[in-house]
This record gives sequence, C-alpha cells and structure tokens, in this order.
Amino acid sequence: MLQAAQALQYMHELKFDKHVHRDIKPSNMLLDEEYRTLKLCDFGTTTIINVREFTDIYGTEVYMAPELFEGKYTNECDVYSWGISLEHCLTRETPFSSCRNNVSFVKCKAEIHYKTQISKNSKIPNFLIYTLIERSTIRKPQLRNS
Repeated sequence: MLQAAQALQYMHELKFDKHVHRDIKPSNMLLDEEYRTLKLCDFGTTTIINVREFTDIYGTEVYMAPELFEGKYTNECDVYSWGISLEHCLTRETPFSSCRNNVSFVKCKAEIHYKTQISKNSKIPNFLIYTLIERSTIRKPQLRNS
C-alpha cells in the first residue's frame, strides 16, 4: 500500500499536468509474481485536474469520496479511496456494508462520516487505523492526509 501511495503522490505532483486517478481500489493495484512490487492500473478514468469542471462521475461507489457525487474532483479524492482500500486490504471486508441494502447508496454515503470497522483491540497497529485510515477518509477533503 505504501507503493500505491507513492504512485498517487507522483501523479498528483507532476509538474505540468496534475492528474487524478478517480478509481483507486484494491483490484486496480497489481502485485508482481514475487509480491514485492505494486503497480496501479486502469488509468481509463484518469484525468487532468483544474482543466475543466466535471459533470460526470467515474469510479467504484464503495471507494469514491463523498464529494465526487457532487462532481468535485481533487487529489484528495484519490487519498480517500486509498484509505478505504487500505482498510479493505487489512480486514478483507467490503467497506460501507451498512449502506449496501440502502435504496440510495449515494445519499447514505454522503451522510455518514466514515468510521473504520477495525477494533482498537485488533492485531492491526493503532497507527495504521487512526493515522492512515481515519485521517485519509475524513469527510472534509482539505483535512485529509496527502
């Protein structure tokens, strides 16, 4: 997951055209045959930010930042998706399971402040839970880790 974060940082800091991936999720992170090198894939939804206003929504709902449902794309959207993906990889459980049977998943997700499902008593270090996951999935994009 560190390599995924580094790849996002590279995309977000390109000198001339800063890009946003718009579909960060575990299935778009590939490991080599030795499980040592992670690469991002599926750049079909990637776009340059600050070039135009977005009216279309791309991505996988479960991993999408709440502001995307309003067409607001920033680098922080990828950070949010990375945090949700990190929890998914650590727990092997799909995030937002409480919204799964909801008629309006978008409304449910927009109203919920994401709270990690990982228990403080789990074997996963609190650093991962509270510094990485919860700080990456804060509702206000400007407060997220970047």
